[in-house]
Amino acid sequence: MEIQIVSHHIFWYILFTIIAAAVGIISYGQTFPPLGKLQRISLTTLRVAMVILLGIFLIEPLLNFYSSKTIKPQLAVLMDISKSMGVKGGSVSRIAEADQLTQKALDAINSERRIFNFASDIKETDGVPGESGLSGDATSISNALRDLAARKDFDNFGAIVMVTDGRQNLGEDPVETAGKLNIPVYTLTVGEQITEKNLSVDNIIYPTIAYSGAELKIETELSASGLGTGKSRLYLKLGANVISDKPFDIPEAGREIKISFNVKAPEPGNYEYTVSSPILEGESNKVDNERVFAVRVLKNKLKLFLGSSSLNWEFKFVKQSLSKFEEFDVDAVFPQAPGNFSDPGTPRGLDGLKKYDTIILVGSAPPDLRISPVDLTKYVEEGGSLIYLSGKNVANDLRLFDGILPLKPVNPVIADGEYYFEPSPTQKQHAAILIDDDPDQSIRLWHSLPPFTEIVTGIEPTGNVLLEAGSNVRDSLLHAKIPGKPTPDARPILIVGHQGKGRVSAITGFPWWQSYFGAAKDNRISGAIPNFWRNLVKWSAATDQMQNFKVITERKVYRLGEPVRLTGYLYDEANRPKSGAFVSLSIFPDSQQTSIKDVVLPPVDAGIYAEEVQSLAPGHYSFKAIATGYGDTLGKAEGSFTVENVSLEMTSSAPDYNLTRRISEATGGIAYNSETFQNFPQQLKLTPYVKENQATIRPFGLPLLLAILLLGLCAEWGLRKRFRLP
Repeated sequence: MEIQIVSHHIFWYILFTIIAAAVGIISYGQTFPPLGKLQRISLTTLRVAMVILLGIFLIEPLLNFYSSKTIKPQLAVLMDISKSMGVKGGSVSRIAEADQLTQKALDAINSERRIFNFASDIKETDGVPGESGLSGDATSISNALRDLAARKDFDNFGAIVMVTDGRQNLGEDPVETAGKLNIPVYTLTVGEQITEKNLSVDNIIYPTIAYSGAELKIETELSASGLGTGKSRLYLKLGANVISDKPFDIPEAGREIKISFNVKAPEPGNYEYTVSSPILEGESNKVDNERVFAVRVLKNKLKLFLGSSSLNWEFKFVKQSLSKFEEFDVDAVFPQAPGNFSDPGTPRGLDGLKKYDTIILVGSAPPDLRISPVDLTKYVEEGGSLIYLSGKNVANDLRLFDGILPLKPVNPVIADGEYYFEPSPTQKQHAAILIDDDPDQSIRLWHSLPPFTEIVTGIEPTGNVLLEAGSNVRDSLLHAKIPGKPTPDARPILIVGHQGKGRVSAITGFPWWQSYFGAAKDNRISGAIPNFWRNLVKWSAATDQMQNFKVITERKVYRLGEPVRLTGYLYDEANRPKSGAFVSLSIFPDSQQTSIKDVVLPPVDAGIYAEEVQSLAPGHYSFKAIATGYGDTLGKAEGSFTVENVSLEMTSSAPDYNLTRRISEATGGIAYNSETFQNFPQQLKLTPYVKENQATIRPFGLPLLLAILLLGLCAEWGLRKRFRLP
């Protein structure tokens, strides 16, 4: 036993305990009324005992008790009961051979053992299984080792012997899992050693965003085993059509080759591509020769018309901001003389407007640039986009837009002052105003921008208000607003909406150039306003026909026991990959409303979320997914896939002696085959060891001692009353 003192004031507590005990002894030396000697001794003893007990509470001692026990380690026997163990080599199946060899070895071992069956997980059993016990449609050696290590009694095992054919086709790398166990793993691998033939498409490297007409590079990684020398072809399909193919030399076993495709990206839209190679003669695994992936194609460059009725600072600022981005081709037009505009001139008619993805008018109405409001309305309704930036003539301009803009002019008046940018709390993740991936940081950047000086009042928003004017950097008028319902004190400065198939925006706070140049010397916020204009234009030009959230499977049909990989692609409304979302997915059997599996797709790349789902029964399945972020729903998607009633376990049944050898080498065990397993009983090392145990008692935390202290004090008080002491 060992005593430790927790308190740092032990000296003072002991001193106070001694003083208190001495006072108790002295106080009962003489009493009134006088007591007998036995009575005084009883009271003194009780008082001193309680004082000492209280002192023990104060100094907080720890009582450490040590013990040791000799442990005889047990042997964990893991028996593979997957269906591939039923494969026969001649007239004897693998499981029959394994039963015979294992039973003979266990009879020669004196140590206690416990037997576990495994396929995709483990289950303890009383004896070695027979052929009738084979049930697994997939084998996961890594899962079996992980589940064994998770048992509370795992410390009782001193070694593991795993009897298997080594056909791991599910789960993580078992070598890595085994290396974390800290006990040796002995392996008995059964089955005829044959060279398996297989060619697989292992990985695809591709961009999630491509630009129409530009080069789209796709890199594929392939590996092979047991096929020898030869040639094959790799095909790249867009939908069901082959758009490119390349010959390649079949790689040697253990080597990997890379094949690249450089194709022209199609018209804007969402596309599914497939990379596949033909099934070669003798291939054992016919499900890994193709992969499906998705790419979003955008316009190579957005064609913008930027027009103004005068060459002013606001016009110059917008032109400078947009021209610095390579994805924009800007035609900036202003009047050089009455009736004479700078090249290339203003768009003529509806056909002229349709040459542009977005029309931006700075402090101008359509007639100022010889644009018909009727043509402009048709242009927007048929899928074009319009951005209007207010200026000094806003009261007159608004009446000339013929109702295209997302606002209603009631009594438009310019109000001078000092105003700050305030994102709407219900729209802070909107793609047009999100100037940082983190919405909260985006708001902080808006708050940090220098103020502007003029806003348009007397208007009624008919679209979504994204920005409003705050009266100071942190003072927002939005906190009392009901989402979607403008209040009388609303001061919108950015309103967006839809007109037919197109998108429209109205900016009613200005001038922006002053805020931009006021922030130009601050590296932290200097890019905020140009990025906003970039986002606003990209959001305006984005087509609603593009699905912002999509989830696909690598194949439409899977083998029984094969993991189903689900990949989600998430974009914001400006067609940028959206990171930081929470993507959840539910899987439903065919024609059922109750999900059988709910999973979360973790992020794997910018805007890409993926996860594998294990062990689904044969049948047709549908899935529904939802992406959320900061409390907002970012997108919903659904799809389907099928699991065949053909076991993955039987698509490739050749034993893997190399895998079991690596497992044993990584843990300090020995790998055996049917001819060498007779040496296992002599080579098994299960050495008894001494296990030290420590038990700690904290007296000051025991309710019993506290009860004794209270009872002792009560007893002293009761005796004093009985003896008529004050």
